[in-house]
Amino acid sequence: MRPLSASQAIAPAFRRTWLLLYRPFQWRSHLKLTAAAVITSCFLVNFHYTLPGEPAFEMPSIPAAFRHADGFAFLALIAALLIVDLFILFFYFMARLRFALFHSLISSSRSLAPGFKLYEREAARFFRAKIAVWLSIAGLAAAIAVVAVIVVLTVMNVPTPEGKYDAGVFLVLFFPSIGFAAFVIILSFLMQVVLNDFILPHMAIENASFRQAWQSVRKAIRADRESFFSYFLLRVLILIVAGPVLAAIAFVLLWPMFWVLGASATGYATLLDNASGSLGGLQVASTILFIALVAIVGAVGSAVLGGPLMVFLRAHAIYFYGSRYAPLRKVLSPQKADATALQPS
Repeated sequence: MRPLSASQAIAPAFRRTWLLLYRPFQWRSHLKLTAAAVITSCFLVNFHYTLPGEPAFEMPSIPAAFRHADGFAFLALIAALLIVDLFILFFYFMARLRFALFHSLISSSRSLAPGFKLYEREAARFFRAKIAVWLSIAGLAAAIAVVAVIVVLTVMNVPTPEGKYDAGVFLVLFFPSIGFAAFVIILSFLMQVVLNDFILPHMAIENASFRQAWQSVRKAIRADRESFFSYFLLRVLILIVAGPVLAAIAFVLLWPMFWVLGASATGYATLLDNASGSLGGLQVASTILFIALVAIVGAVGSAVLGGPLMVFLRAHAIYFYGSRYAPLRKVLSPQKADATALQPS
């Protein structure tokens, strides 16, 4: 396989995505793979709507008596630590799932379990590397923010001889701040793509360390800067074009479902308003039920609408970088790429 440009990798990536998801089509396998792609890409369908006559939702506040009770600070600390642990576990699960999806794509298998088990150590190493990278980017962003705040405060406290603030100086400082913010956002996007699309294959196939994988990726980028630059641009273009289209489709297809669920929840809430005893418990149960139904509809909608695009992007990355990375290129042989028989899990 010769090195493919970003545009040339579209056709084989689309073919592999089509074979994996639709030949033959099965809802269970389709939802499983697309849900994995959505979770690892953090792609969600989000809706905000209100019903006529309904007040805006407000988060319930903690009663003052409870806030001042003995041991509240300790319980709050435990709860905060538990939330942090849950977030860490979730992102570790995302790393494991990303390797499982990678294995599924390169092996043309609809089962995620083999890859989830096979790359346990590699995924843990990849997870630690991502944490270090994101902490570095967060530290850079925090440093830029601190410098910007100090400069702005200095300007605000140094008026002109007429006693007014110098708007010109403020604007001169404002635009560089916007530039630094854009730099951090672009850097975050580039690192996300490099980590998931280029470094991950080295760690999965060669069991390489993060440093070894990064050195190989950096060498490949230096050898073909124009192709990698085109790849980054195409990734942005695909997301910019596909995002509004998927949002419009999701609005047309899913908004009526959310409206029906919201109207039903409002009706039950009205009937059970000010209920007590067992009816009060029924009101709480119905509220939890409708929230769960809305979450399920949103999750399924994200998988069905955004999942195929996310799977395609993963396949596109595999073909683009695989044409430059010999171990991955061997896996993506024409015979395997054109295989039509997929075993459902």
